Amino acid sequence: MRLRTETRIRKALRRMQSRPGCERLPRQVASHERSGCSLGTALRLVATDTAAGHLDRGDAARLLALADCHSASRTLLAQFYSQTDRDELWATGLALERYGDSRLSSALIPALADQNLSRRRAAARVLGWLPNMRSRAVTALCSVLTDSAQPVSVREEAAESLAYSYSSSAIPALISVLGDEAVPVRFWAVFALGSFVDHPEVQVALAGMLNDAAVPPGNWWAVSREALAMLGRAEAAYRARFTAELRRVAEDTAATDADRRWLDAYKT
Repeated sequence: MRLRTETRIRKALRRMQSRPGCERLPRQVASHERSGCSLGTALRLVATDTAAGHLDRGDAARLLALADCHSASRTLLAQFYSQTDRDELWATGLALERYGDSRLSSALIPALADQNLSRRRAAARVLGWLPNMRSRAVTALCSVLTDSAQPVSVREEAAESLAYSYSSSAIPALISVLGDEAVPVRFWAVFALGSFVDHPEVQVALAGMLNDAAVPPGNWWAVSREALAMLGRAEAAYRARFTAELRRVAEDTAATDADRRWLDAYKT
């Protein structure tokens, strides 16, 4: 590692020491160096440490990329494709997400067809959170979303990820699954369509979901509630209805837990 690059990395580590929540990475790197590792090796060890948090792992990879960007991405990708455990794959996926290089998308798209379900799900998640989603990734996620043979857990991640694509080419696929039998797929498709609510066909599609009272598993709320929130936050025609419903739930002592979660998510 060149001296100038090492100096930049060490300055970044020192800055982290004074920031709450970021001080663990410098300690981990220092621990490895005391064991005789070089700075580059220490960062690589943290980046691939399944016991470390994904934020620290991703930050370690970002610092390593200052010295060798290809080595940093290859290190995490190699681990992602070698792991089989659900939790480990998810954590490594989040580390890749934290690393945040849009060029990773081309290496992650093949994982959407992987035999390992957990790898497919993690890839669908990460592709949505990488910056500047590329058209190939949008196309691949749309294919996953509309494929009823794919597990629901993978399709719902694909739906959410398309919300962050900001590509209108995703609209037809999202609208096409609003009648899907899987509630999580409908819920996250509605959420994603909220990113395109200025399109007239999206407004019509969301309005058609205002009577869908189904609630997906987890700490969520009815599909109809999500549709109203997406319309109400962006469209004047629905804003008064959205605001009134928020107020009604807030004042309703018998409101369901799901409605309370919706209120907490969208109240101003």
